Amino acid sequence: MTTKFFHPTKISTTIPLRQAPTVVLCPQCGSVTKKTKSETLKAQVFKEHLSQIDLERDWYFCPGERCDVVYCSPGFSRLVRTNEIKSRVTLKDEHPTTPLCYCFTITKADVLAEAQVAGGTRVFARIQEHRARKNSFCAKANPKGHCCTEDIALWLQRQGIANLS
Repeated sequence: MTTKFFHPTKISTTIPLRQAPTVVLCPQCGSVTKKTKSETLKAQVFKEHLSQIDLERDWYFCPGERCDVVYCSPGFSRLVRTNEIKSRVTLKDEHPTTPLCYCFTITKADVLAEAQVAGGTRVFARIQEHRARKNSFCAKANPKGHCCTEDIALWLQRQGIANLS
């Protein structure tokens, strides 16, 4: 989309206009969602539920902690819930075996045990070391479809665990 501006000394100048980003709210809890890739859904959703999902649509991840919706698509009534995906979701599941880092299998229990012994955690340093040695695969491993460090920082803050990295 472009618009023309008229200037007294020039006939016209065409300036491209950027469209505002789409804000999609979870239809269940009202949280602002984040767009995710179809490869994330393909990797996360159980096969028996995947056939009910139109992967050609735009899908969004719901970060609502008390909401069991994981993925939604505007104008599409089919929601994907926590019991329909393979992974536990960091901010939605308090179980100790819930992953903090999906690529390198670091769980909440691992970090809690480390914090009890060391008075904090070096989880970010461990993730950096792993990422330097091999490729991460966040888009497929993490239900959010991207790196986990933002969620880890939030979880550590809520647990009162110091980052020793």
